[in-house]
Amino acid sequence: MLKNAPSFIKIIFSSIITISFGFLIFKCESRSGLLGALLGLSIFIFRKETRSFVLASIIILFTYLIWNPAGTLHYFEIDWSKPAELLGRLVIWKTALISILDKPILGFGLGNFERAYFLNQQPTHEILRFEKFTQFAHNDYLQLAVEGGIPLLLIFLWGIIRLIIKVSRQKEISLIQCWALSTVILFGTISLFNFSAYLPTNGLILSGCLGLLFQKGLKDESQQNWSINLNFLKAISISMGLIVFGFGLSNWQLKKGNLRLAVGIMPANSEAWLAKAQKEAQESAPLETLPEVLRDLDKSILWNSENPWIWLAKGSLLKTLTPTPVNEIYYCLDKSISLAPNHAPFWILKGLFLAKQNNFLAAEKYFKIAADLEPRAPIPFYYLGLVSFSLNKWEEGRTSLNKAAELKRIYGEKISQSHYAKFLFNVTEEQISSIKNMSKSNKRDFERVINNEYR
Repeated sequence: MLKNAPSFIKIIFSSIITISFGFLIFKCESRSGLLGALLGLSIFIFRKETRSFVLASIIILFTYLIWNPAGTLHYFEIDWSKPAELLGRLVIWKTALISILDKPILGFGLGNFERAYFLNQQPTHEILRFEKFTQFAHNDYLQLAVEGGIPLLLIFLWGIIRLIIKVSRQKEISLIQCWALSTVILFGTISLFNFSAYLPTNGLILSGCLGLLFQKGLKDESQQNWSINLNFLKAISISMGLIVFGFGLSNWQLKKGNLRLAVGIMPANSEAWLAKAQKEAQESAPLETLPEVLRDLDKSILWNSENPWIWLAKGSLLKTLTPTPVNEIYYCLDKSISLAPNHAPFWILKGLFLAKQNNFLAAEKYFKIAADLEPRAPIPFYYLGLVSFSLNKWEEGRTSLNKAAELKRIYGEKISQSHYAKFLFNVTEEQISSIKNMSKSNKRDFERVINNEYR
């Protein structure tokens, strides 16, 4: 479009695009976005008509950042009083690297980073060490290796290297290709720190830019071969598109609360089956809808057996049966623990069920593991105190309850409002004190209170 335009028109056009592009990147307050934009725009330094403007823009930006240090720290979200927050991504990347070593060839499956994260989650320096959760590695390259294995990452990197070689061999590329290359550099840089390419809109933009950069290479290929390949790709693309569209429509209905419609549109939507089962269990008497709820949970497990919360939901539901299927409940609780071994509430729930079966020694072991996982949470120590009393370990029990009361007093007002935090702090100092001051001589009242707590 601008190939035959006068130079000043090209300069004006590039200036408007650059200013708009830079302003939007700066206002979005993305550290990786700003870095990617600078690297992407730097290629325009090699074009005579845009060199001076790009250099001036970079100098103005750095002058502003140096002149306004407080604003710079705010922009880059740097708080020196909270050094642990600066290392948050390093913890996630460590989890990703451990997950890659777990399954280096085939990976955990595309879209299954969550499964890998729960299996290998690393502790943070927060009050609750394993409270943080993410579905993304905050690095597209690591996430690709976790989900698809190292071979898939190498294939992707081979494509990037091929692109670099192709562009470097060209004597000159058009202005529109420069912008395409700049955008690829932008997304490539952001992908080192975020999950940019995993967002559908970004993926479409990136694919279009790659197409612009590779467009000349298609002329050298056999038209017949490309026709066959394109027809094959079209069939795959249409099929995948229909599946993605079905899941999107199903999830839309899931958010609206139309659960039967959600599972009807996409029967493979495990989350929809789980939500349907939970809603039916809440709205009806358990015995009336129990068979249907269990069927829904089994369908949810069929399509995603790696979700620990489905197994927990099934185990909780089975507790309402008479007689209680103890072994099946143990299996469900053990399965949830195996899928998220660092999730302290799962260990506590298994310990509570063991205590309810009067297996106090085994319950004590599970509560101790939960206390090791979350040493600043009061609930594991509270139940350790209870189970110690049940085992006639009165001094140990009071020590654990004192610890629970201390943790509640110190951290009770500092925790977040997540379900994880609420569960692990769901006890009052008065409740702890009333149990701690009980006398072992009043055994009947003691056993009644203790058994009620185990429920």
